[in-house]
Amino acid sequence: MAHRQQRCIEFLTLDDSYKVKRIRRNPRVICYIGDNEGPSVPGTAEIVMGRDAVLRVYRAYWKTHPLIMASIAIPIRRRIKTHRQVLVRVRPDKPNPLASVTDPVV
Repeated sequence: MAHRQQRCIEFLTLDDSYKVKRIRRNPRVICYIGDNEGPSVPGTAEIVMGRDAVLRVYRAYWKTHPLIMASIAIPIRRRIKTHRQVLVRVRPDKPNPLASVTDPVV
């Protein structure tokens, strides 16, 4: 039977960050898109330490935020090499949690 993979929210963080410590205690999370006033996405988080997954997200950061990455890429690469950078993967409770979200009126 074919299984369609659920879309996830993924981001990089330090292996000893407060986010990681909270997720290890309780994997239930709420992600706020943009800032804490933005849309919220409840879900279940996991810590992924695999180098291939971390590098995949690192490369995606370059595609979506090249100017920011120009200034923070070296420290992130160093942490990837020393296994201090981890991937947080959040599986939203709903299949398409942002389906009802529209652009704000300006």
